Amino acid sequence: MLIGAEVIDGGGEGHLEELVLRRSATGEEEVVAADGLFVLIGAHQSRRVRGGGRAR
Repeated sequence: MLIGAEVIDGGGEGHLEELVLRRSATGEEEVVAADGLFVLIGAHQSRRVRGGGRAR
């Protein structure tokens, strides 16, 4: 999980291979390798983080 970034693009040959992310604080964009993407629509953001770096 990556906090403070949004997915602005994705690509690959026949399946997802990479995502383009934009950092909210700086506007910096980076390309990262990806096998899949989970989209949570309507979920409320939580600022509370449990052990292991996973947001609750």
